[in-house]
Amino acid sequence: MQTIKISKERVEEISSQIFGLMKQEKCSVGGLNKLLGLTSSRQNLHKKIKSGTLRYFEALDIFDKLGYEVVVVRKTDSSE
Repeated sequence: MQTIKISKERVEEISSQIFGLMKQEKCSVGGLNKLLGLTSSRQNLHKKIKSGTLRYFEALDIFDKLGYEVVVVRKTDSSE
């Protein structure tokens, strides 16, 4: 499996987005852990979100359980 490195800024952005949506939806890390059907501790989920070690499908599952969908759209200027 190929690993894609992302910048610390991007990790912080994604982490902030997830925690912001959780707050907006009044969902705790423990509640999200239950929604996802995880058997690991809520601390483990919190650490994965905060450190940026979530896998792409895990992030998609989180957004889905919070009631959001992720849409991938081609940039208008493909040189970026």
